[in-house]
Amino acid sequence: MLGLLEHSGLPADRTLGGCVLGESMRSCGPHTARAAFAGQGDFFAPTGYSPRPLAGLLEPLRALGLDATAHERDLGRERVPRFFTRRLKMALNAERVLIAYGAGRAVGPSVQPTEFGLIVGYDDERRAYRVDGPLSAEIGGWLPFDELDRLSRSAAVDRHWLAVIDAILKDPQHDRVVALARSKALDAGGLAGIERWIQLLEADVSIDPQGHAWWAQGLAAGRAEAAQFWARCARSLPDLTPVADVLQREALTLSRFVTLHPYPAGGDVASVAGRTLSARTLVKALALEREAVDRLGTATVPDSFTLAPLC
Repeated sequence: MLGLLEHSGLPADRTLGGCVLGESMRSCGPHTARAAFAGQGDFFAPTGYSPRPLAGLLEPLRALGLDATAHERDLGRERVPRFFTRRLKMALNAERVLIAYGAGRAVGPSVQPTEFGLIVGYDDERRAYRVDGPLSAEIGGWLPFDELDRLSRSAAVDRHWLAVIDAILKDPQHDRVVALARSKALDAGGLAGIERWIQLLEADVSIDPQGHAWWAQGLAAGRAEAAQFWARCARSLPDLTPVADVLQREALTLSRFVTLHPYPAGGDVASVAGRTLSARTLVKALALEREAVDRLGTATVPDSFTLAPLC
């Protein structure tokens, strides 16, 4: 989603954007992994993006300076909208920024899963969109008109998903950023995700080493971003200092976790000893995250407050 901001010429502060959009406090690995039963593969196996409603991203994007509209459809139940290609071309002609699932590839474990990517133009002679996303240079910068919905039907996701966000520039709502980041952090479901993660490490199930290491890196990076963001907030809002301090301790704990599971090597997810050590490390991180979320929930955070600019 930060690509939307970058392409629009807006500041794309990863730490701020990740927190305002709620991504920094997610624990997505176990939720995007296929179950290790019925021949579906190992837990934490690479699966690409996990579809979820896009409506919750619109208010944060508005605060960051983009007035966005989300269009999504479950293609397992519904057909592609009539005149879909024509509508996208009209949006591009109107200089709206477009991001679509299936227009990009992610750098990920074992495979390059389908991901969101920017659509920045089109060529009627080629009958293709010009795309800009992760690995665009490697896989080519063109996506045929009639393949966008096919790519969204990737076998790597749990449902056939057509998802497009288009946006125009608006004045950012800087005073809404902190309150939105708090709301998203409290609703991110990070605690439940880490609890599930621990259960999988403690269970007698097969885990994909490389995929597990990939998700571990994302978990640690997200909490490090959250720690940086709330430390910045605490400079002006002292009530948030305990939140930042606890998140910094959690980020340190998770840095030890990723040391156990380096990417792409993967680390030890096969032996009882290796998994027990990993689970114990996550138990410590879980306790710290629970404390951080509790403190954030009771901290005084104004509905309208503008962060001081970074020095």
